[in-house]
Amino acid sequence: MGARKRTLAWIGSSRKDLLALSIDLRRFFGHALDCARRGEPHETTRMMKGFDGNVWQIVKTERDTTYRTVYAVQSNDIVQVLYCSCRKNKRPRP
Repeated sequence: MGARKRTLAWIGSSRKDLLALSIDLRRFFGHALDCARRGEPHETTRMMKGFDGNVWQIVKTERDTTYRTVYAVQSNDIVQVLYCSCRKNKRPRP
């Protein structure tokens, strides 16, 4: 029997913002968030500095745009998706 999955809670417009991304990006972030629900951080997940250790970000860069999803783990039972955003980079990657 596998480990129990945490509940996923969407804060503000984070779900709508994630659904506005391309299907490939939705799959990528969906898989990474599913890993978080199982308690296994995805390989692209990094702890955010300046917080108490419960706030994480998932980052994906494609050419000239960086996509981020930030989530917090609350009391080991809830993964709160705080926001999802994209930002154009000033210098495109080759």
